[in-house]
Formats: sequence, C-alpha cells, structure tokens
Amino acid sequence: MATDAERKLACQVMDKLVRNTRKIGYRQYRPMVTRNINTMAELDRLIAKGFSMDCSESVTLICHIAKMGDPNHLGFNGYGYTGTILNYCKPHYTDPSKANIGALVVCGPGSGDHVMMVRVPGKDPLLFSHGGEYDPKFVRWSRIVPYLRRPATICSINKL
Repeated sequence: MATDAERKLACQVMDKLVRNTRKIGYRQYRPMVTRNINTMAELDRLIAKGFSMDCSESVTLICHIAKMGDPNHLGFNGYGYTGTILNYCKPHYTDPSKANIGALVVCGPGSGDHVMMVRVPGKDPLLFSHGGEYDPKFVRWSRIVPYLRRPATICSINKL
C-alpha cells in the first residue's frame, strides 16, 4: 500500500518536474536516462543539465524517487514502458473519482498509448502528463482523457 509519505513525495516530484518544463524535453529512449535517479538532489542535478524522457519514464521516475517501487516490475532497470505498467499495476478500474494520488491512468488499447499520474484526486482529477515536447504539465481528466484513444484504465499503485 502506498503510504501518505510516499504520495506526498510523489506530489513534490511532480511539482518539481512541471516547474522545470523548459529544461525537460520529450524523447522515447531505452534504457531510461533517469533509471539511476533516486533522490530529489539527484533530480535537481539532472534538471540543471537538461534532459528528455517520455510518459512512462516520467511516472517511473516519480515512483522511484517517492520510494513506491517500480510500476514496471523490472527493478528500475530502465526498460519499462506503458505496456509493462499496464500489465503490472493492478487492480484496474475506470472510475476517476476513486483514484488517489499516484494512481496511474493508461489511455489507449492493447499495451496503451500514454500513461499519466493523478496529482489531485476528485471527480475530475488533476493529472501529471508528459506526452509531448511542451510537457510535463498538469491537466484535468476532462481536458485530456476524452481526446486520447480509449479505453482509459486506472492502475492501482498499492501493490508496488
């Protein structure tokens, strides 16, 4: 079960990433460049240099620094992607109002197209998203999920 302290730290990481959007590019690359980033201090040093990552690397990084465990179930080896997150983080559900901080939202069929993380729970959760060059950003469920391919699957982080 993800603890309140882990969820609080995940929020701090999401906030830091969004505050530094201009220094973070978008790139799908494996192994993940952030696979050895374990602390906020290490993240600060990486941000100072500038770097790029994609959606699954972003949420994996957040989980790593927050000490939640690898949502890909690969020991943070840097080779996970949206599909490994979808396969490992269970149970799945679809009601966004039941999603807590840190829950992962995978949009798209099969192995999924895009993964986001809940920052602020509620009927219309605020999501952390890193899906393109002008991200990461915060966006409401109602402003992004309807425009992505279905289904929208919420993945629990409680068993990481």
